[in-house]
Amino acid sequence: MARRVLYQGGVGALPPPQLVFFAILLVSFVLLVTEKLRNDVVAVLIVIALASTRLLSPAEALSGFGSEPAIVVAAIFVLSAGLHRTGVAESLGRLIGRWAGDSWTRAIAVIAVTASVMTRDRQKTMAAGFDGYQAKPIEVVAAVRHAVGHAAQADPP
Repeated sequence: MARRVLYQGGVGALPPPQLVFFAILLVSFVLLVTEKLRNDVVAVLIVIALASTRLLSPAEALSGFGSEPAIVVAAIFVLSAGLHRTGVAESLGRLIGRWAGDSWTRAIAVIAVTASVMTRDRQKTMAAGFDGYQAKPIEVVAAVRHAVGHAAQADPP
């Protein structure tokens, strides 16, 4: 039985699927570096491009949205957009800038104190009996399990 050859490239030539992938990679890189589109839009366009060119099946293309890292990154985008739109990020930046002045050493000290306060907050929360405290990075699965466990123990209305 004769074998069909779909690709007859020479030495160093890439098969068409690899060429398509590298084209998507190059366009994605350019869009991310030039910031012509927001990063989250570029990410979704990459998934659409990979699925529409059949380099990935629709199930493979969408499977990443159920992973913990994808959920955490999406949550970070949402939180940072909220902080930016409400002006909280800008206010905190100005406050840290005033505390730090022109000194990098003081800026690092201010950030270290902030991290220390967060650690003490965790310790106080644990001492108060909330053993499901989640520090950064948040472990989504553990947080959901803890919340479901508490909901199951709650009295019905």
